[in-house]
Amino acid sequence: MRDLYRMLLMFDDGDGGGAPPADPPADPPADPKPDPAADPDGESLLGGDPKPGDGDGDGGEPKGEPSAAPETYEKFEVPEGLEISDAHLEMATPIFKEAGLSQEQAQKVIDLHSKTVQSQQAAWAETSKQWLQELKSDEVVGGGAFKGSVEGVRSFIDRVAGDDAKELKDFFNSTGYGNFPPLFRFFNKLAGAISEDTFPGRNKNANANDGELTEQQKLQRDYPTMFNSDGTPKIANG
Repeated sequence: MRDLYRMLLMFDDGDGGGAPPADPPADPPADPKPDPAADPDGESLLGGDPKPGDGDGDGGEPKGEPSAAPETYEKFEVPEGLEISDAHLEMATPIFKEAGLSQEQAQKVIDLHSKTVQSQQAAWAETSKQWLQELKSDEVVGGGAFKGSVEGVRSFIDRVAGDDAKELKDFFNSTGYGNFPPLFRFFNKLAGAISEDTFPGRNKNANANDGELTEQQKLQRDYPTMFNSDGTPKIANG
């Protein structure tokens, strides 16, 4: 090909002369063939149209794992002595569903919470027990005087609290605060100060027919100096 090209250019352009032309350019390289293994579609990364699977996404809406949360959770099991209030369930259920928790997974959360509550209850019971031991060894209300101190305080609460006495004592028992040493000693001092025989101002000649009187009337009868003429306690007025 190159020799033929050289021979053709040896002829002049009509004046019979001329310098020989320069060497012809080398044959152009053959068109490169794409490597199917490198680019099966024959397109570069930036030259082709977007297709599903290009980039980080899958070309459509993101698809997450289906939620394992049931439409309605069954009743959760709790240890004996514990209960879950309806108010707490109403707060917890939307959180369980948002997290996609199954019935079994949500139950594990309930179990963990139950263990935490039981641990707190055990710690509080131990504290109440320590308070009781402190009172039993107290120099004033403990030792040989302990039984009398307890009976005196209970009797005082029954007499002064009246209709609220049972609810008040239930509170002390359920919370353990009935064993709180400073509180018990305070009630013991009140019981001693407001005893039937020593409290100043008590009506010594009061009618003992208690069955026909309310607790308020008993107090007004036995301790008239504590009340105003309209029956309200003077202590409430400062």
